[in-house]
Amino acid sequence: MSLKTKIALLITLSMSVLLALHGMLSFLSAKDMLIDNLNNKFGMLSRQMAISAEYAQNGFDVAQQSMDDKLKFASQAAQSRLPKRIDDVSNEQLAALVEEMDISSITLFGEANGGIESLRASNPKDIGIRATDREIWDGALQELLGRQQVTDADGQTHRYYWTSAFANKTSVVAKNERWGFYNDGSTDYLLNLFIQESSFVKLKSQMSPEAIFERQMKSVEGLMEFTVFNPLTIRQLVNVEELDNAMFQPLDNHPIRYGTYVYRNGQDFANIAKAWESGAQVTDITRALGRNILKSYIPLQTNPPYVLAIVYDYDIVERELNVRMMADFKRFGILLLLLFAVSYLLAGFLLNPIKRLLRGVEEIAKGNFGETVHVGRRDELGQLTERFNLLSTNLLNTMSELNQKNEDALHVAFHDSLTGLYNRLAFQRELARRIHEEGTSPFYLAFIDVDRFKNANDLYGHGMGDALLQEIAARISDMLPSDAIAYRMGGDEFIVILSGTDEEQTLAYAKSLLARLARPFAWEGNAFKTTVSIGISSYPADGRSEDVLVSSADVAMFKAKQQGGNAYTLFNRKMQEELQRRIVIETGLRVALEQKQFSLVYQPLVDLQSGRIVSNEALIRWTHPELGFVSPVEFIAIAEETGIIGDIGLWTLQEACRQTKNWQRKGRRQLGVAVNLSGKQFLEPDLVANVRAVLESTRLDPSCLTLEITENVAIYNEDIVIQTLKELKALGIRIALDDFGTGYSSLSYLARFPMDVLKIDKSFVQNENEDEKEIVKTIIAMAHSLKLRVTAEGVETQQQLAYLRQESCDVLQGYLLSKPRPAADWTEAFIKNYDPLRPDFETVVKPEAQ
Repeated sequence: MSLKTKIALLITLSMSVLLALHGMLSFLSAKDMLIDNLNNKFGMLSRQMAISAEYAQNGFDVAQQSMDDKLKFASQAAQSRLPKRIDDVSNEQLAALVEEMDISSITLFGEANGGIESLRASNPKDIGIRATDREIWDGALQELLGRQQVTDADGQTHRYYWTSAFANKTSVVAKNERWGFYNDGSTDYLLNLFIQESSFVKLKSQMSPEAIFERQMKSVEGLMEFTVFNPLTIRQLVNVEELDNAMFQPLDNHPIRYGTYVYRNGQDFANIAKAWESGAQVTDITRALGRNILKSYIPLQTNPPYVLAIVYDYDIVERELNVRMMADFKRFGILLLLLFAVSYLLAGFLLNPIKRLLRGVEEIAKGNFGETVHVGRRDELGQLTERFNLLSTNLLNTMSELNQKNEDALHVAFHDSLTGLYNRLAFQRELARRIHEEGTSPFYLAFIDVDRFKNANDLYGHGMGDALLQEIAARISDMLPSDAIAYRMGGDEFIVILSGTDEEQTLAYAKSLLARLARPFAWEGNAFKTTVSIGISSYPADGRSEDVLVSSADVAMFKAKQQGGNAYTLFNRKMQEELQRRIVIETGLRVALEQKQFSLVYQPLVDLQSGRIVSNEALIRWTHPELGFVSPVEFIAIAEETGIIGDIGLWTLQEACRQTKNWQRKGRRQLGVAVNLSGKQFLEPDLVANVRAVLESTRLDPSCLTLEITENVAIYNEDIVIQTLKELKALGIRIALDDFGTGYSSLSYLARFPMDVLKIDKSFVQNENEDEKEIVKTIIAMAHSLKLRVTAEGVETQQQLAYLRQESCDVLQGYLLSKPRPAADWTEAFIKNYDPLRPDFETVVKPEAQ
């Protein structure tokens, strides 16, 4: 395949991808546009329905009032036409009046059979109705017969005439009807007229939301259903009430006000609530009754509030989208064919100059420098040809230019590209020269490291970091003494070689440099402040070789950082000793487990009520072959930094559980053990699996194991801590919070974290100050309120014991009972169940019965 064809195919393929992406975006855009148009139509329809509902309600009120007026006037007219005594009135007269007055029925009520009942009626079937059969009638009819004003349920009074009004928020289920009673005192009977009107039905057929939607369904293709929901009662049942032998539904409680609800969906309730609460239209494309539908939920600004749900046939949208997509495919196909043809011709036009350039390159390859090519074009290929011709000419001057470039490369090799200072290579050459040159005068190295540079670089980006390093380099250069040289060693490290100064002058320079570098510097309109740490070593006092001299300055700088930064420190031998000791400890930790240099000691925890030794705290000890005893405070911190703490913690847990199980086999079946977890160990992802494996291998009952964590562990990441604690608790072990009161001390995490035991730090227990005692008292009360047991650490005196007993502390631990001892010292004591280390043990706590 020729290059011309490849170029044409490549261009066509690229355009195909672009056209496909364009078609996809057009399809999505058309889909969104169609749905937006539908939603706009639905919004207009919802406004029409809200207005129609309001008009329908007003029409209902007017029609109801018209019926009331008609009843009242008809009652007065009928009484004027009838005899005054009921015995003189016949049913036929009443029937004739009904026909004449265009009403439904007339019934005369009078006193009979100890009550009020119907005695005459236009419809004989209505004779015999007793007022007591309609509970809302009885009192009102008695008041009318007694020629009193009638008071209705709404507190309104009526003279001569009374009708039971419909509740404002109910709808008649079966009939559109009205009735009323009349008695002006001139007759011995009550006149009851009853009418049935068709005006409500006509009103509904013309102005109701159902009528509007029915008209819209005829004019808008795809409308399938509408439902007006009451969002306040959508999840409730409908209450149907009986009132005067008629069925009523309270409209406020009716979940569906208008329409039907056939196309149901599981998301309806959530979408209705969302539309109502947000006041915005919600659209959902889903399936119902085996059909694809678009359902739009629109809040109506009515009182009470309603949500209109409109169902639209989504297949119509898809059909229209498919038609558009097929039309686009046809256009794209034609366009691609044309594009390939044009690309093929264009490729030939582009490649002709390239062929000429190839011939020119071949000439240069033969050594014919100065060869030129002419294509007669001004586009990029013409520019490329010009560059080729220029290259051919410049090759003649290559040798002279190479010499200059070698000089430039030499400069770059010994200078830092970012700051312009000398670099590490230049420093190494200069330091080696000074040290190995005979008669070298003493000089100083100032090792400068930016404090918390990584944090600033990560927070504000490398642009800010580079600007900061450039500013620091500029300030160091500005403050260089006459015989000093500054170097950038890489990253945020700088070194200054100070010649011709004594110790006092060098320290004064370091002090002034700290002050200068601590000043804020501007970057992108903001002021930033940073500090540095400076370590100083001197030649030859602190080293006669390059490595030792730089290492001494580095050690001094590290010491300055340990002091919090923004400090300078002069190297001394004690620093070197501390560094050497740390290196020995760090190296020794890696082999301590293999050579079994670690051991455990156990300090008992005594129940204050029974005096029983209920558990032991396992404490790790390390005897180094060269350093001797190394405090856990010292080596645990180094173990955490080097990452070996996980292996040490796992060994401690395994050994403590094994020894405790051994004691249990010798008679102390309920004896427990407490093991400390460091912060780094607690956050290891395999912690729970390791604990489970230890329990399984030692066969120790999980309830006999307590893991102690510190407050600082609890605040690393609450979500991770809570999850890990729950998983540990699920194993059946107990969790204790150690050294309480010295860290974060948050009551909120005490309530959330699944703890079992709270250990009061010994600094509170041993302090005789009354305020500290109140703190102990408060901690115990708080822990007990959270259902936690309380252990007091560091109990050393009888007075402390008495106070803790007074405040109902649960468990004691401290030298008053016993100092930590190896397992071998405790074996017989546990079996015999007494503490052999204190002769007055029985006076301290009550021992367990032998």
